[in-house]
Amino acid sequence: MKKSAFITAFLYAVSVWANPLNFTGYEQSFTVDFSDEKAAESVKITPRGLPEKYTIALSSRWDDTDKRHLNTLAVMKKNGAKGNFYINGDMERDLSMLKDILRDGCLAGVHTVNHYPMKYLAANTHFYEYMANRIAIEVRSQTPVNTQTSPYGNIRGCKADGTVSIGRSLMATGIIGSPDSSTPLHIKELGYPENSCFFMYRINSGDRIPDMKKFETLQKKYLSNPELAKNPAISMSTHSWHTEEGLKILDKMYSILTANKDWWNCNQNEYAAYRYEALNTVVKKQVTGKSVKFTVQRFEPFELGAELPLYFDISGATALKIDGAELADNGKQIKLAHKKGHTLPQQYGYQKLDKVELKLSVSENDGKVTAEVKNLSKKNLEAVTFTFRAAPMYKKLTARVNEKQIGESVKVTEIFSDIFNDSRHFTEGKPYFAVQMDYLLDGKRFRLYADAYGREKKFEQPTLNSRTVVYKRPKNWNNGEKLSLPSEKIEDHKLEKLNIKKAPVCVPGAIYPGKTPSTGFIGIIEFDSDKESLFATRIQIGKNTSVHFNGEKLKNRSKSQLKIQKGKNRFVITGSPGSCVFFDPGL
Repeated sequence: MKKSAFITAFLYAVSVWANPLNFTGYEQSFTVDFSDEKAAESVKITPRGLPEKYTIALSSRWDDTDKRHLNTLAVMKKNGAKGNFYINGDMERDLSMLKDILRDGCLAGVHTVNHYPMKYLAANTHFYEYMANRIAIEVRSQTPVNTQTSPYGNIRGCKADGTVSIGRSLMATGIIGSPDSSTPLHIKELGYPENSCFFMYRINSGDRIPDMKKFETLQKKYLSNPELAKNPAISMSTHSWHTEEGLKILDKMYSILTANKDWWNCNQNEYAAYRYEALNTVVKKQVTGKSVKFTVQRFEPFELGAELPLYFDISGATALKIDGAELADNGKQIKLAHKKGHTLPQQYGYQKLDKVELKLSVSENDGKVTAEVKNLSKKNLEAVTFTFRAAPMYKKLTARVNEKQIGESVKVTEIFSDIFNDSRHFTEGKPYFAVQMDYLLDGKRFRLYADAYGREKKFEQPTLNSRTVVYKRPKNWNNGEKLSLPSEKIEDHKLEKLNIKKAPVCVPGAIYPGKTPSTGFIGIIEFDSDKESLFATRIQIGKNTSVHFNGEKLKNRSKSQLKIQKGKNRFVITGSPGSCVFFDPGL
């Protein structure tokens, strides 16, 4: 049957909106005119994997809370490069340095609260470390966060549960960029759905004095990699510890990279946000005569962490006129900015922002959380989205509740009852919860955070980490073999006991004392047994660390038969600052 100009046809790119992390979205429409009905029928628009005509995204990733970032930033600014600085800390830390580094298009990213080695930690600690860090950075910097790097590159746990809980914690935190991952396999291992988290090929040519030869080798390797078309991003990294000579070499490296005019110089928020939207956007097409109305299902900038136009390639016909968007690249592309009112937050707050207060409480049933809002502004809060974020032990990691309008007060409750995993790895320690409230007030967008802990589950057997008594290691002390003999009196060694903040929740077989003196630490674990026995375990020992058990030194990364004596037994760990020990299985 012949179609008249008044008959409307709908063509769908796909039948279901792709939204792997369940972000809040909205519809946006625009109309394009073509030369005739046939052209209108045949035209197709496809979201571009990168904006404009760019072929590769170029960014930078620099880790740790270090004022030497400013030296690196100066080199980046000189060359027009952008990136993210990954910072440690929570709401109690001094993060004033953020004001200096967050300029000229650079942003901050999650690097955990305490810089613990994540592979040795349990699930509840994973989530707290990422989420509390995100809250602090957004509030202190007044900028969005959507990417992370994990300390020491620990995106994998010692066991499969650890890798899964790291991934689930990142998803619960709202992370969609992970530049410390180096292959798509890492993203898959973390459990992310397809097209929901994005990595960058990393050029790490040395922190203090970068190696130009290594830089050239890595650049050539990535540019010749056929997989680059699927993940078109390269990032400089990893620490801003450059010497004066190193900064000169870094400057030369950036001048080489930024000379590529078809490369997109972006920060990592922009890359992750653009890719999430481009790869998950759905387009509906409605033809009326020579005109086509395209309706795009896209995502709120406050969810994505960046406010960017989305680009489409036009194929099958030549566009003559457009309404509601812009034609670009001589009519070969469409540039679609976000609809008015769909923006990033203009202010971020923790518990209180101007005359709006937010509190989160957890009931005795740890999965029941309630957000309470008090609005003293005497104006209604509009378009409110509550995003509840839960510990990785629950099947449901996030839950969104929308309120069109809030007057003076409201209570919103969400229940996380279905358990994803009730193993000790997922349930050790206090479950952490956070709520994020995005809202409009007087036409401006704001974000408030609140957080709370649930009840800690009690276990009969405490973890090795909680049983470890930590002492300051005297300079050149190396008496672990002797001290590990149960008959040896600890007090005779005149060691100084340390009152330090240990990692709050380690996996059952891990020992991580936390921040210790520059000379290192001595950790002692004692336990009694009512009989002699053998205990088979495989041990991983950190760098510059030794472990003795009952007078015998244990070998790293090898299976050991621990000879447990009747009566008293003793471990002595002699470690450098930041070192860890892991027993698989744990005692």
